[in-house]
Amino acid sequence: MEATTISTPTSSTNTMTVPPSSSAPLAATTYTTAAVSNCKNNPNWREQNTLSSLQVEVIEVKNLPSTYPSPPPSLYVELQLGDLKLRANVNKSSTSTAGIRPEAVVFTQKKLAGLYKESLKFTLINKDTKAVIGTSQLPVKKLMIGRKFEAFFNLAGAEGAGGAAVQLRLSLELLGPLRKEFRFLSDVVSKYYSTVDRTLDGAVAAGHAAQPYVANKWTLPLLVPFAVLLLAASPFMGVALTIGLPVFLPLILLGLVAGLTMFIASIILALSSRAGRVKVEALLDPVIRKLTQTSTGQQLLYETGPRPSPLRVAKTFAPKGKWERLVTSIILDGIGCSSYLLPVLGEMTDLAWAPLFAVCVHAMYSESSPYAHYVGLIEELLPFTDIIPTATLAWLRENGAALAKDLHVSAVKGQRRGQVA
Repeated sequence: MEATTISTPTSSTNTMTVPPSSSAPLAATTYTTAAVSNCKNNPNWREQNTLSSLQVEVIEVKNLPSTYPSPPPSLYVELQLGDLKLRANVNKSSTSTAGIRPEAVVFTQKKLAGLYKESLKFTLINKDTKAVIGTSQLPVKKLMIGRKFEAFFNLAGAEGAGGAAVQLRLSLELLGPLRKEFRFLSDVVSKYYSTVDRTLDGAVAAGHAAQPYVANKWTLPLLVPFAVLLLAASPFMGVALTIGLPVFLPLILLGLVAGLTMFIASIILALSSRAGRVKVEALLDPVIRKLTQTSTGQQLLYETGPRPSPLRVAKTFAPKGKWERLVTSIILDGIGCSSYLLPVLGEMTDLAWAPLFAVCVHAMYSESSPYAHYVGLIEELLPFTDIIPTATLAWLRENGAALAKDLHVSAVKGQRRGQVA
């Protein structure tokens, strides 16, 4: 593991207070910049595909004991990550003043999985007397990869002015490589978007260049005879198509398939444009947030070690709302029933779908129906039982009583209004 010391400007971020040796998860609202764009906008992103790093900025100290002189003595923070110890000086004045640059220490290690298991320990020390003022630590895995976190840490063993704890303000940022499959997907999507942008820009430029020759007073009148001829020939074309329907039917079907393909391709192209990507990202924002702002999503995206279990992933992405769960349950049951469309092959697909269905049902209804996923697994595996809506029945068991009560209360209120009227 290597380390370097640099100076960087202070970024404006939200702050929070973390008690000494805190093991509580860090709040996602204190982070800035999306994880993927953070890596993509970094000129050293390619190098970070093989290296991970933890950058720690020592910003300021608060609540020093009143016995300390003014200005306070020279202080430094000893940062320890595994067997490596580094030192960063503390600025005596507030870093909010223009021109003050916090001192940053960067730890680098070949594998993110190794760095992810460490705990960062920091000790505030008086440089003159070498006396330890206070200590604290933070597990690296509590940090969100690619997102800067800034906080005041309460130092254990240090009592500050007025009995308040001495606080050390740090800014931390953990960077690391994406897993190979997500890195490949990111590269493919980036190249695809780049190709689409160049193609659309070229088409727009060609359209602007051709506009003076197409839409003018000389070219438009030439189209009138062709339109009149087509309109006059339309009855004869209809009769010919009716008589030769057996011959033209395959061509018509081929034309319909080609038209449908072009329609779907145009929708995909529209969604891939710059304006379309903004709408797609807004639609997928809840999924992106769960990928980048939850520990399960981060362990799924980044090379932090073993991947999370399918059940843990399903619980993270499972809908929480009552009606969202109902829609999801109906979709899951509908996918199971779709095997009836293929009488023989459909039942074979249930062998792959049954475990996924059981995991999804268990993720949503493990508390209200702890055995529903077993029923779902058996129901999907056995032939001719896919018609049973296991997920929807689990939803009814969880919400049916409350829904019936709400309907009863609404009916009673309606009767009372009718009597008053």
